Amino acid sequence: VMLSIIYPADDGHLNQELLKLRKLLPPEVVIIVGGRSAGGYRQVLEKIKAMVLTDVGSLRTCLDDLSRIDMPNH
Repeated sequence: VMLSIIYPADDGHLNQELLKLRKLLPPEVVIIVGGRSAGGYRQVLEKIKAMVLTDVGSLRTCLDDLSRIDMPNH
């Protein structure tokens, strides 16, 4: 699941929504987050073990890393 957080950088409700999203998704589903306001949610993003993109170029690295992970067959 990829999310882009662009505005605002301090929405208190978004923290709770991100925690809820993690609980609703199976553990093998990776959450990738980018966007100019993502840094404002760093603590909750670490807690939900999201992969945080710092720029567009880091998306390719992130996807390359994910392609190397052994995923169980469904």
